[in-house]
Amino acid sequence: EQPRERRRQRQHRRRRAKNATTGRGGDRREPGAHPAPPASASGDAGRREPVGGLLPDDPSDADADTGTEADADARQDADTHAAPDATVTPVHAFDALYLRNAGPIGQQAYLLCGRRDTAARAVAHGFRLAWERWPQVAADRDPAGWVRAAAYEYALSPWHRFRPWARAPLALGAGREEQELLDALLGLPAGQRRAVVLRDALGLGPAEAAAEAECTTAAAEARVRSGRDALAAALPRLAAVAPERRGEVLGAMMEALTASQPVPPLPASRARLECERTSRRQVQAAVALVVVTVGATAAGLFTG
Repeated sequence: EQPRERRRQRQHRRRRAKNATTGRGGDRREPGAHPAPPASASGDAGRREPVGGLLPDDPSDADADTGTEADADARQDADTHAAPDATVTPVHAFDALYLRNAGPIGQQAYLLCGRRDTAARAVAHGFRLAWERWPQVAADRDPAGWVRAAAYEYALSPWHRFRPWARAPLALGAGREEQELLDALLGLPAGQRRAVVLRDALGLGPAEAAAEAECTTAAAEARVRSGRDALAAALPRLAAVAPERRGEVLGAMMEALTASQPVPPLPASRARLECERTSRRQVQAAVALVVVTVGATAAGLFTG
């Protein structure tokens, strides 16, 4: 009796193993493959019914698949953001920086020097230095601020006053108020003029303006207050408003002035070409100066 019972148990285990690998209809399936769920009468495609007398698939399998897809998407996004675009060359990056910032920097430089031709040269000077030092500028936290600082230094240079054609500020075609504003701006000390332009024309905050002016925040704010007070003494429209609103009104007045005196920048490709030409001329001039100095020194040694 016991051997017969053991045979029945073995046959039962074999039938269960066969059902587990073939399914209800006897169709052969690969081990580990899940049968397709049948369409339910209610049309609920999201519900999965047992197939072939087997238990439903483990929900952890679906979760694992979903997690795997999500992890793959996350890895792809990370790779996209981490990998730099190989098509962005230094020329493309420089041209993009120039196109975004050359016009505004030229308008601000005009407020500092009072002449459009000098403002245009200030823009060219700033971007020429940036192109010569491009790896350093490209890695800078604020490339536009780097160029702006160089252009401001050129526009505020005291050497411009020694040029006969650059002594008087010009606001051609502007109204009386714009000309008075330009005269009042150029009457400020260079530090106050720069601080006022950074705060009221460019709209930087106190800390950012202080960083570009290379001074403390307190010193930059003191320059701004002194500059606004001096301008209010020369401009009736600015004197008529409360001190806390002078920055807003002054910003609108400077915007009107620069709108009447445009400083159109060169095309990016031509500006870059001019940068390279100027750099070559400076190198050639430096080499010629060294050769002349060495030649004069040698001649003095031989003749003396």
